[in-house]
Amino acid sequence: MQIAMINPDKVSALDAKIGAKLKALRLNKAINEGAAAAAADLTFQEYRSCEAGTRRASSHELFRIARLRRVPLTEIFAALDEPTVG
Repeated sequence: MQIAMINPDKVSALDAKIGAKLKALRLNKAINEGAAAAAADLTFQEYRSCEAGTRRASSHELFRIARLRRVPLTEIFAALDEPTVG
């Protein structure tokens, strides 16, 4: 299996999948965007961009988000294994 190198300055379909997972987890735990942003040490707009898949979240941010939701970090990355719809 060959691993593609990702340009860290450019968001990708992977970022969109992770963003969708972040939103689903947030809604499942009934957490508002403001609280999620604060817990991740992001501005509201930065956090919203992560969920939209237009901003790549750092590993530190994803770790803080996972802790807020009380899920293992691997649950966020499990989104990468889910089939793409559409």
